[in-house]
Amino acid sequence: MAVKDRCLEVVWILKKLKLLIISAVAALFGISVIQIEPFTEQYLENLSIKLEEETSNLELILNSSEYQNMEENARNALEIAAISEVNKLQKSYEDIEETTPIIRPILLLTHWQPELISVTYSGFLPVIRLTTWNAIKMIISMAIIISIPDAINILVKLITRQHRTRKFRSRGNID
Repeated sequence: MAVKDRCLEVVWILKKLKLLIISAVAALFGISVIQIEPFTEQYLENLSIKLEEETSNLELILNSSEYQNMEENARNALEIAAISEVNKLQKSYEDIEETTPIIRPILLLTHWQPELISVTYSGFLPVIRLTTWNAIKMIISMAIIISIPDAINILVKLITRQHRTRKFRSRGNID
C-alpha cells in the first residue's frame, strides 16, 4: 500500500508542476500579447524617422550641386533608388498607420524592415497599459495557452484510438 500511496503522491506532484509551468507560460504569453501594440507604436516612430532621413536624402540628391555635377546616368540611378526607398517607406508607414490596432501586427509582418525591427527591439520600452481591451486580450491569450496541452491530448487520443471490433456476432436468425 505504501508504494501505491507514493506513486499517487508523485503523480499529484507532477500534475501540479505541469499546471504551474503551463500557468507561467500562459502568463508570459499574455503579457507578451499586450506588448504588441507598444512595439508597433515604437516601430512606427522609427519608421517615421527613417522616412524623414530618406526624404532629406532624396532632396539632397535632387537639389545639391554635388549631385548635379555628377554624370547623368549615375545621378539618375541615385534618384531612382532614393525615390523607390522613399515610396516603399511611405507606403509601409501609411499602411500600418491607417489600419486598426488589431490588424497592425499582421501588416508589420508584411512590411518587414529588418533594420527597423532590430532598432525597435533594441530600444523597446515595455509598457503595461491597464485597459479593459488589454485585459481581454491577456485573458484570451492565456486561455488559449492553457487549453493547448488538453487539445493535444485529445488529438493524440483521437488519432491513436483503435476501432473496437465486435467480440460477439450480431443477433439474428441462425440457419
